[in-house]
Amino acid sequence: GSGQADLVIGGLAHTRAAELALDFSQTTYVAGEGLLVLASDNSMADLQSLAGRQVAVVQGSTSGEVLLAAAQGAGVALSVLPQPTLEAAIALLQGGQVAAVAADRALLLGPAYATPGLVVLPLRLTEVPLALGLPAGDSAFRDLVNLTLQVLKVEGRFDALYAVWFDDAPPAVEVWPGAPYRALRLGG
Repeated sequence: GSGQADLVIGGLAHTRAAELALDFSQTTYVAGEGLLVLASDNSMADLQSLAGRQVAVVQGSTSGEVLLAAAQGAGVALSVLPQPTLEAAIALLQGGQVAAVAADRALLLGPAYATPGLVVLPLRLTEVPLALGLPAGDSAFRDLVNLTLQVLKVEGRFDALYAVWFDDAPPAVEVWPGAPYRALRLGG
């Protein structure tokens, strides 16, 4: 990196490949492929609920492959209906032509919050841990970030903030030894 940022916040996937370039905090969100359904469809809870039904996905995304693999693993037969855009897929759901829309769960949360009658199931077809990106080799700063996350979790502030933006249970924050040596301030 160029060293112009101390911390990268956002949808940064914590992968082995990414660790070659930077360090990571503890997991702050677990992303992955999810399912958007009609809130009125009380039968929708898991993959078994999709047996014999159609699910819309966005053309060119990996959602269809992920969904079919998960369904096969669960012994569920379903059909995938590719659509040119997420909006088109959601229109099919709202019109009753499909039982669900499969996509990255983070992409589904916005439409679900903005559109009464739509919900994202807690189910994740894949799990992708997201974390804060940190400068490589600065273990003292990594410890400060992780200890700050731990304090926020213990005090309940992490979970309260998480609940503002997400609809499911927040991830556990593992115990990181020590205590923050200073307050971590976010800002310019």
